[in-house]
Amino acid sequence: MKRFKESLRSLFVNNVGLKLVAVSIAIVLYIIAREETIREVEIEIPLVVSGIAGDRMLMSQPPSALKVRIRGNVKKLTEILARRTPYELDLSEYQSDQTVFIVPSALENHLGEGVKALSVTPSSFNLEFDEMQSKRVPVAVNILKEPGPYWQVVREKMYTEPRFVEVKGPASLLGKIRQYHTEPLDLTNVTRDFTGKVALERRQGIKVAPTSVQLNIPINEKKGSKIIKSAKISVKGCPSGYACTASPAFFKLEIRGRQRMADQVTEENVSQYVYIDATKLPLEPEVLQKHFPAVEPSVEKLKGVTMTLQRPKYFNITLTRK
Repeated sequence: MKRFKESLRSLFVNNVGLKLVAVSIAIVLYIIAREETIREVEIEIPLVVSGIAGDRMLMSQPPSALKVRIRGNVKKLTEILARRTPYELDLSEYQSDQTVFIVPSALENHLGEGVKALSVTPSSFNLEFDEMQSKRVPVAVNILKEPGPYWQVVREKMYTEPRFVEVKGPASLLGKIRQYHTEPLDLTNVTRDFTGKVALERRQGIKVAPTSVQLNIPINEKKGSKIIKSAKISVKGCPSGYACTASPAFFKLEIRGRQRMADQVTEENVSQYVYIDATKLPLEPEVLQKHFPAVEPSVEKLKGVTMTLQRPKYFNITLTRK
């Protein structure tokens, strides 16, 4: 046992310097061997395009990245993975629609020496160009929701400033534009003229100048008419101790004017607005019964509304002592 301990001590203590040199050499050899080890990996390299002339627009969408299968030593592959420099594709030489082919050798030049590019995915893709044009078109107001229910837009008096805008974009898109809309407007709760600056709609691939317009939308209260076909005539202010009856008992009423006010008059509450005022009828004391022919009803005024009795226009009123 003692001899074993001495052998173990001799292994770790004797010739320490020589042993450290040997360990260092082994580590260096391991690193060299590791760096010289050849590996194959697949990496993604970002793709960017440049060189598109100002009078052209790229309509197709190139891939955002290329998958490249490469072979190289571990050190070089590690550098590439850490750097991941985008591959720039110059489109200045492409003047019309065509197919672009990406060959592995082009990626080798991009990645640098010491790397072999084996394959590229996608290896090709289509380019579609269109000519950039511009034209002047009128502005159209896009009203998504109308004022309501008693208000309306006076469209013939609606206007924008400016009336025309300049639009620019690909010929294939520009040819379909006859007018340019504002952003959708919600006028649901608007009860007066709408005035203010409104942005123009955004369209993919289209530029517009200016990007907003001054807008004026006149808004008026709606007017209309309605008929109450059968309303019961009421007698108000009947003298104490008398019964008041009217003949005929029903009438037909036409209402014209502000729709909001006209809708307040219904068959159920029309007696508030049209009635016989018995206090205006001359009645002598102690008269048991008196008949008043062709009495004209009282019609209350309602702002912005005209109420007209169509038939009958006059009533026979009889007052009888109870």
